[in-house]
Amino acid sequence: MFAVVPAAALAAVTLTGINPDSATLGETVDVTLTGTEFASGMTAKINKTSGELIVNGTEVSVSSSTSAVFRFVIPSTAATGAHRLTVVKDTYEAWQTFTINSIVKSVKFDGNSVLASGLYTCSDNNLEIVVETNNSSAEVKFGSVCTIKADGTIETKQTGLGAGTGKVGSVYTVERYPLKPGKNSITITASVGSRKETFKFTVTYPDVPSTGAEYYVSDVSGQSKVEAFSKSVVLDLGKGNYIFDDITGALTTDQSVLISVSSITPPNQPTGFAAVSSVFLITANDALDLIGKPSKLTLKFTGLGATPDNLTVYRASTAAFNTGLKNLGGQVNQKAGTITIPLEGAFSGYYTVFISFVGAETYTDLPSDGWFYHPVSALRAKGVMEPANSVTNPWNYGGVAGASTFGLDAGMYVRRGEFAFMMVRGLGLTFVEIPGAGEGTTIFSDVNSSGLKKYYRQSIETAARHGLIRGYPPNAVGEIDFGWDQSLNREQAAVIMARAAGLTLDTDETRAKAALEKLYTDADLVSTWAVSSVLACNKARLMGGIPVVVDGKTTYTFNGADSLTRAQSASLVHRYMLAKKLI
Repeated sequence: MFAVVPAAALAAVTLTGINPDSATLGETVDVTLTGTEFASGMTAKINKTSGELIVNGTEVSVSSSTSAVFRFVIPSTAATGAHRLTVVKDTYEAWQTFTINSIVKSVKFDGNSVLASGLYTCSDNNLEIVVETNNSSAEVKFGSVCTIKADGTIETKQTGLGAGTGKVGSVYTVERYPLKPGKNSITITASVGSRKETFKFTVTYPDVPSTGAEYYVSDVSGQSKVEAFSKSVVLDLGKGNYIFDDITGALTTDQSVLISVSSITPPNQPTGFAAVSSVFLITANDALDLIGKPSKLTLKFTGLGATPDNLTVYRASTAAFNTGLKNLGGQVNQKAGTITIPLEGAFSGYYTVFISFVGAETYTDLPSDGWFYHPVSALRAKGVMEPANSVTNPWNYGGVAGASTFGLDAGMYVRRGEFAFMMVRGLGLTFVEIPGAGEGTTIFSDVNSSGLKKYYRQSIETAARHGLIRGYPPNAVGEIDFGWDQSLNREQAAVIMARAAGLTLDTDETRAKAALEKLYTDADLVSTWAVSSVLACNKARLMGGIPVVVDGKTTYTFNGADSLTRAQSASLVHRYMLAKKLI
């Protein structure tokens, strides 16, 4: 009789771990399984908790009874969420939770999650969009602006998306996605294989000058005009303008300009002035870079009682508005509520519109009924004229007996240097840089750092380079002096005004002299080199004569050799600015 040997009992398979425990739609993934009683020939699958099959796995290897690798190709149409990865051996099976993820994990606008709401309001004209995916082999399309491929390649026709635009791992970024004023519809599509996920968002850009708001222009060379914050700031660049390196003079590789609202009100304000606009930072990528062609900057203001004469633009070098302050003046369009200044050279800085609430009253010796009150007030507000003996005024006036530190000294003779300064400021010319190392060397030998600060030397240099002024004949060693601390006579002033206004001069000296004799009884005393200029200024109504009444009859003299007083110079420059619509 033979004994019966019983069959060995089947051991139950166990599954204690899976790695990775998730995959993305459309992804092919190798999953390492750990457990017990593994053997070649066992199967693995991903199924719903209800038991419905999602996909069968393919055995890659069974290296031991405790370790195996299976490959799964996740269908792009599979349901996302928590499912089961199940191993089957003989009649036994075991499972662990396996998650199938969507392609997109998160979408953030300026660091804010927007997947849930689909809505966002942005104070800037550009938006940072960051899409994080669950699959680094995804391709992400950002509206019609650009597509970032799985290998990181960026397909776009748009410039100025920012250096941070690109792909790092499974994170896809567009640093500066452009926005238009109002509502912007943005569609983001992520795809892996045939699987696509599409999300639609509405972004509102109000285009108003709120604190911290930015308006980014990626390339000014392609724009003739930039209008930011509902035209609170307008840059009129003209055609074909570029930004140049301040050292090499070469075109910069970055032609961008950023306009931002630093604050609604400047932290500090010049004495006697109140801000009537926000503080706007306007800057090139490098704040020292230069604008190639003369441009214009127009700012809106809010002062209801503001007039052309008491409005001006200040520029500062810091947001605190207490460093590098310069009064730039400006041409006012009262109906539009705007003020315009020329923009040249190194233009980067903080700009604000101010209203002068004291004006000429800052001059302690100014009579309120003086005939020169109005022009003096306007030039004071716009930084064209300074107190005669203020500590900030370098023109060697010294003041009159009994006058305070901030006197106008209306009857004092204006210095040649200050009149050049007034003309440059009144014309809105950008101060040129003085060439040479250190303090530099000006055209005139007597315009040096021992007598004048750089700012004032620049004004004389600027006037000379624009052809407004000339120096005296060279001395014995060939040096040309300007005589900046000497008085200016009336015929010299007429020559400067004629040059500034671009007046046509009669080159026939005999004819010009004859015409001048019909105007002024002392025409024969006017220097030959000044005759045509004096005549032209009279015709242009920029500069007239002095009435002389004898026996009821009025005649006029020009008094060309008489020195020009500060009150007269203020009236003359103010008249010129009005004629040229520079106020």
